[in-house]
Amino acid sequence: MNRVDTKKMLSAILLKEWVKLRLLVWVPFLVLLAVLIDTHMRYKGVVASHGASALWLDLIYKQSIYFMKLKWVLIGGGIWFASLQFLPECSNKRLRLLFHIPVAHQVPMCAMLFVGIGMMAVLFLGAYIGLAGVFSLYYFPKELSSMMLQTTLPWALAGFVAYCATAAVIAQASVYKKLAFVFLGYVYVGFLTETNGFNAFNDLGLYALSTLPWLFVFEAAALGVKESYA
Repeated sequence: MNRVDTKKMLSAILLKEWVKLRLLVWVPFLVLLAVLIDTHMRYKGVVASHGASALWLDLIYKQSIYFMKLKWVLIGGGIWFASLQFLPECSNKRLRLLFHIPVAHQVPMCAMLFVGIGMMAVLFLGAYIGLAGVFSLYYFPKELSSMMLQTTLPWALAGFVAYCATAAVIAQASVYKKLAFVFLGYVYVGFLTETNGFNAFNDLGLYALSTLPWLFVFEAAALGVKESYA
């Protein structure tokens, strides 16, 4: 195919992704808004009951994380977006069609992953900005608020892993391999979300690099489906 035809194919794939996502893509964002409001109300409750000084002492010395529910929003968002995208794509053996279109199968796969990971990035950006807004309402110093915000970065990676693992589980035909992806995803997400105070992952760049192989698990699962029906 020439470059124009490839662009048309890519546009059609992106339009298909929008059709799959458009009705229910807002659900994680609505949950995010509810969690941000809950975080604000929890801080407000501590201030009302014990005063602002008690809240600050709790954050500085105990490093209590009042926004822990955000990690479930990001993980759940990854599972939600992957389900919306890949359940229709992989039902009734439709996934095999990716290998019979006049472009390399990596093109539609990368396009789908690009859309899903893009939605995850928007969800995390909303969480990050919203949480920063909550902190500003209570005039937390920059040194404290930045540490608290950095606590959410591994959770973003966990959401990314949850997304990729869910896509692979849906695409995979073998029950045993599905269970293997579930187990590996569960272990890795659990590792990234194990928090003992603020900013627990100092070498976040290394952890981010370690998650990159998850980008390829969907293609691996899809290739397994292709071979099983060859």
